Amino acid sequence: MNQTELTQTAVVNYAPEANSVELQEIPVPEIGPDEVLLEVAAVGVCGSDLHQWTADHSWPVNYPVVLGHEFAGKIFKTGGLIQNWSEG
Repeated sequence: MNQTELTQTAVVNYAPEANSVELQEIPVPEIGPDEVLLEVAAVGVCGSDLHQWTADHSWPVNYPVVLGHEFAGKIFKTGGLIQNWSEG
């Protein structure tokens, strides 16, 4: 299966208004030769996620944006230049 055919469920902040957050199916990103793709197993809710949800943040945002930058998982795929890291 082509990686671009894969989708993932993400928490997406889609507009600058309060409560403009929803679960969406989005494409799994392509990776470059010096990147790894993680399969996320757990995500924490950070204070910045809450600020985005209530639209009272003080930083610029390019919408739509996927929330949940504090996460853990395992390597799903490695780019061709990656050494000393493996899938799984």
